Amino acid sequence: MPGPGQGQIGRGKGFRTSHPGAAVSSDPDYAGRNPADVTVDVNDNDSPGIAVSPLDGVTTERGGFFNLTVALQTQPTAAVILTLVSTDTTEGAVSPALLTFTPRDWNVARVVTVTGVNDDVDDDDQAYTIQVDNPTTSDPVYAALNPADVRVVNLDDDTAGIIVSAISGNTSEISAQATNAMPSASR
Repeated sequence: MPGPGQGQIGRGKGFRTSHPGAAVSSDPDYAGRNPADVTVDVNDNDSPGIAVSPLDGVTTERGGFFNLTVALQTQPTAAVILTLVSTDTTEGAVSPALLTFTPRDWNVARVVTVTGVNDDVDDDDQAYTIQVDNPTTSDPVYAALNPADVRVVNLDDDTAGIIVSAISGNTSEISAQATNAMPSASR
């Protein structure tokens, strides 16, 4: 459970009245005394939200990755489900792609790994986005939120070229032929 100053529901203002009742004490000056009721005005300064960090990242075609965290800023009234999607799965992948926060575990940040994908194409560095879709929830406050997306660049590791290797067979100046297989280094 959150400590003092950490919001439960985070839905505005509330009032609480304390009725302490008669004191129980072995001291005759306090035993049986009933203190006045106390009313407290509680101003909740927590705002519902979905925190995503960092908002920029770099992956590589050699499997380079980075982690991002996703967290709710206040306790929801119902489960909040978030779906994360790569806008270009030929450049980057996200795992896990589905996050569920409940009213019991809402305050535990989730770690998501974004990993670069190799494409064997000399296509320079490629930008893509990890979209955090709008929440699926019956909590009307969280259902109305639009979480931030994460901008990513996948660093290219390919260089176009031709690989030349030793030929097979002998050659001579008298119309002899030899073969040479020339595989492409990259498309």
